[in-house]
Amino acid sequence: MLKVDVHHTPRIRSRRSSLYATSLVIVLTELGDKTWIMTIALATRFGQPIAVFSRALLAFAAIDGVSILLAGSLGKRLAMGKVRQISAIVFMAIGILRLLEIIYAHS
Repeated sequence: MLKVDVHHTPRIRSRRSSLYATSLVIVLTELGDKTWIMTIALATRFGQPIAVFSRALLAFAAIDGVSILLAGSLGKRLAMGKVRQISAIVFMAIGILRLLEIIYAHS
């Protein structure tokens, strides 16, 4: 995250390829998540897998849509270098806190 790539300029691609890339990333990152497990459990409980699946898909779309809109808004106001630095610091802080939590839980 802290690496600065000065020589790389993003290429503008078609909307279709960005849709496929975004969809693939969302599916891969959410696969095996507890949300998917709960969706399967709800589909089994209510016996309506298509209804549960479609509503879960709408919920994912709403959550991800809001995230994308917020990211787009922040992207216009903040320099990309600052966003990378802030996200790197947040990820490191979360990692350190998680490690401390594990260490103190086992002592």
